[in-house]
Amino acid sequence: MNARQFLLNLVVVVVLLAIGGGVAYQVYEANNYVSTDNAQVSVPQVSVDALGAGTVTAVDVGVGQKVNAGSPLVVAQNAAAASRAAAPAARRAGAAKGASAAPAPSAQTPAAPATATITAPVAGVVTAVDVTPGQTVVPGQTLVVVSEPQNAMVVANVPETSIRNVEDGQAVDVTLDAYPGTVFTGHVAAIQPATQASLSLFPASALSGSFTKVTQLVPVWIRFDPQGYTLYNGLSAEVRIHTGSGAL
Repeated sequence: MNARQFLLNLVVVVVLLAIGGGVAYQVYEANNYVSTDNAQVSVPQVSVDALGAGTVTAVDVGVGQKVNAGSPLVVAQNAAAASRAAAPAARRAGAAKGASAAPAPSAQTPAAPATATITAPVAGVVTAVDVTPGQTVVPGQTLVVVSEPQNAMVVANVPETSIRNVEDGQAVDVTLDAYPGTVFTGHVAAIQPATQASLSLFPASALSGSFTKVTQLVPVWIRFDPQGYTLYNGLSAEVRIHTGSGAL
């Protein structure tokens, strides 16, 4: 065998080994892991709403500010209290003009506080401030939104063809595009019992003659250790679920 034939055989062997190694790796990955880059960080958002009508007199926080549970967020004047405060002046003005005075409020009716301080229901970071001093608010209107990064999770959308291999408690490796090179450890906390499409505002419906089958995605909730990194709602993530390693 000449040198040329030897080199040709060597190249063939190397190529076959590379192909075999690649196939073996893919089989190993498929049997032991479920991976997807269709995943995002989900940080709980707590909406702090007005309980009654009134006027905002002070806003004590700004976007990005850390707050504790019970920290003051907004001070508002109660609309009913403001009306009662204006009533004596109106009665005095009416009496001066000879008009009949309006009846005074009943002594048995408890007076609402003139001002109310709205506090943070949870510890976290202010995500949004939707009011300004002097603004009139109505019951149910959002004043401030507080996020809880300490309770952040990753939501991974796993194809329906792989979800049968995923179980609660399985170990997960998480990487975030915001922090390349860092691997966060976590575990499967919950598997949502519904596909992503079925939970959308306008679920797709199959009309006669127009159906195209697509692979459905099942949301999997993953709890992980942030290792002190700052987490933002909606950050892109990639996950690798250890389906062959058993539950934690």
